[in-house]
Amino acid sequence: MALANRLALVCAALPIACAGEGGPAPTWTARALQREILLGEPQWAIEANGSAPIEVAMATPSPALRADKHSLPALLLGPGGEVSFGLDVEGASRWRLVGALGADGAAWDQLDAEPELALVLEVLVDGELRAARRLRGGDDRTWRPLADEPAPPVALAASGSSRDRGPLGGLRVDAGAEVRLRCTLEGAAAIDQPPPRGAFARLAWVEERELPEQQASPARPNVVLIVVDTLRADHVGAYGHDRPTTPRIDRLAARGTLFEQTYATSSWTWPSTASIFTGRTSAAHGVTSSLSSYLHGELETLAEALAFGGLRTAAFAGNPLIVPQQNFDQGFETFRHTTAGEMLDADVLVPEAMEWVGAHAGSRFFLYLHLVDPHEPHEWLPRAEQLFPGQKPRGYPPGGMVSLRARALRGASTFDAEGNSRLAAAISPEQLAWALTTYDRAIWTADRWIGDLLDRLGELGLTDSTLVAVTSDHGEEFLDHGALLHGHTLYEEVVRVPLVIAGPGVGSGRRLPEPVSNRDLAATLCDLAGVPFGGDGVDLFAPRSPSPPTFANSAGHWHDRQQIRQVGAREGRWTLIHAINGSAWGAPPLPLDQADPARTALFDVLADPAQTVDLSGEQPEVTAALLDELLRAETADALRVLPTLGSAGADTLAMLRELGYLDADE
Repeated sequence: MALANRLALVCAALPIACAGEGGPAPTWTARALQREILLGEPQWAIEANGSAPIEVAMATPSPALRADKHSLPALLLGPGGEVSFGLDVEGASRWRLVGALGADGAAWDQLDAEPELALVLEVLVDGELRAARRLRGGDDRTWRPLADEPAPPVALAASGSSRDRGPLGGLRVDAGAEVRLRCTLEGAAAIDQPPPRGAFARLAWVEERELPEQQASPARPNVVLIVVDTLRADHVGAYGHDRPTTPRIDRLAARGTLFEQTYATSSWTWPSTASIFTGRTSAAHGVTSSLSSYLHGELETLAEALAFGGLRTAAFAGNPLIVPQQNFDQGFETFRHTTAGEMLDADVLVPEAMEWVGAHAGSRFFLYLHLVDPHEPHEWLPRAEQLFPGQKPRGYPPGGMVSLRARALRGASTFDAEGNSRLAAAISPEQLAWALTTYDRAIWTADRWIGDLLDRLGELGLTDSTLVAVTSDHGEEFLDHGALLHGHTLYEEVVRVPLVIAGPGVGSGRRLPEPVSNRDLAATLCDLAGVPFGGDGVDLFAPRSPSPPTFANSAGHWHDRQQIRQVGAREGRWTLIHAINGSAWGAPPLPLDQADPARTALFDVLADPAQTVDLSGEQPEVTAALLDELLRAETADALRVLPTLGSAGADTLAMLRELGYLDADE
């Protein structure tokens, strides 16, 4: 059921007596992005074509990765171009048109070269000019949000971080209104080259509702979801690690429920986090690669569901992939994120998150915390050096494993045609041991900050009225199967992650052995919070879904080839991995419609948790049945994906290369 259709049911259940006796309850404004304007079939009529093509594309004002200059999906209009569209809705909701005005880098370059030119962008509602921007050479290449009131300043700290409300501003628009966008060029009667085009970016309709403030209770708890980036399950104490990396997560598990066999939907951040937010597999939400990286606004997110259920919402995200330009801020009132393509560590994020919790302790809230300390380049507190001693080997690069990998491969594939790992041959045991030591230091550091947040909840008297879930978006490879980092394979070390849930309504000291997917967190947390969720997923505490956990990569490594699409599933004792366009060692790929047993591997992870023996040849019936089920599910999910824009912007692609997700030639 869509958010708009369910809202009346939710509002009817909200407690009103939140203010003093006899006084009206204080209210706040919940927002949900209901309609994307730029994605899918055009929702506008072309009133005038103008002197340049009208199209939707990613617009990148500047290659510098900054919060106010990042790539956004945009409608590009040339001089004389004009389009119109309307707001065709029913009901008493308030609506805002959100978006931003600016230009792509090519247009800015042209304006810089011809200072007599000025590009004028206008937004009219029922004939009234509601927003405009005049672009000239030398202007700051920022996006200017649409806003009836001046937009709050975006504070840029020295670290290049930002705290936004999302979506910012917007123009109040009544149902049935007509909106017109137009572009004109001033200062020249004619020019010798194609004219610059203006960009009307990230246009969407956002619904607003005034909701009464709630107070948390065991029956109607707060929700805290912590994602520890790059945390593989077997480096958590409660999952059997032999180093004391996670004392606070272990204590949380003791008072809650631990899921022993939890899988992320991918082995890297974008698709996995999108699954956590929406409950969908990566095939169903479509955020799968640098070529498809924008989270469609019409997918209901966990934050939107909880906001329309009456919870104040905030996110504090340290990974530069979890940012507004990819629409990961959807449903959050406060969205703290990095803006310069760098990691934002827990020592910055957690104190700010605790400050936000303190300011909202009297309200019911949802806090999302995304910690990146275990992600390369590994950041740790000094105390961790005493707990996990070690000496950095001579020549170990400042860039850590990202630099080690790049130096060892120099553009080649991870494996040669005979199956030998180029990384295993180039990286010394001392270098690998140091990488593992710094990884554990960083995990302990993230755990320590999680403990500080849990202690703060206790100081505020919120422990018994707050659900806390801890998981990860993916794990990390340390030559387990000859590779480094993540995002390249689908082995246990990169897709099996921890999952702990504690709080009201959750049994204590339980360990559940069934394989599950952490994409079901959204449905589970909403159910525990008493809030309906319209996305995918099942309640993890309800009887199990018959579907096994699945995971996928759109451009991984298989044998000696790269850019291979992989899918996988865990069912019972079996894990199956299938490379859709893979091939045998040193062999060219066969046509996709021709069967090739070299594309599939089967492992008995109960008897062989390290996945060292491929049993697909010995277990052909199991392999065939699992593969058939997996491919049917992938196909069905792919048919549900909503249309979105193709590529990430040039700035984001450069960042992905720096983080090790893309090779230099990708």
